[in-house]
Amino acid sequence: MNSGCFDEFIWATDEKKKSSGKKAKRAKLENQDGSSMFVAEFVTIKYEEEQMSNQSPHLKVPLTFKSALWLSLGVITIVIASAWTAFTYLDSKIESSRINTEAKIEALGADTRAHFESSRLEAKTDNSAINAQLQAISNSMAELNGRLSKDSK
Repeated sequence: MNSGCFDEFIWATDEKKKSSGKKAKRAKLENQDGSSMFVAEFVTIKYEEEQMSNQSPHLKVPLTFKSALWLSLGVITIVIASAWTAFTYLDSKIESSRINTEAKIEALGADTRAHFESSRLEAKTDNSAINAQLQAISNSMAELNGRLSKDSK
């Protein structure tokens, strides 16, 4: 593990001198790789706080007609741009919904036409079968009428 050494320029450390005028001896730490670093006796950190005033957050320059006009122009531009964006988004959604609805209606119409066509063809075949049966019955009745009229003479 290597640990970094923070020198006095970064932490603004002050050297303490003993009363005899000699420099204080600093402790040494040895890293695992064999290098050594010095440890300060104490570290002082200086920080500053900004002074806050009790003044109101209003502009120091009074609002003029020209500045109000530019401010309102910016707001109006933002409102128009957002309205246009919303309009184009909704328009595209409505258009895609309309296209999907038209496709569904067309598919249902094709199914309905196919159903009616098949029903019409079934009705034609049923009609021709009924006509054939009626013709057979009519021929049978005519034959029976002919036999009855021969028998009655």
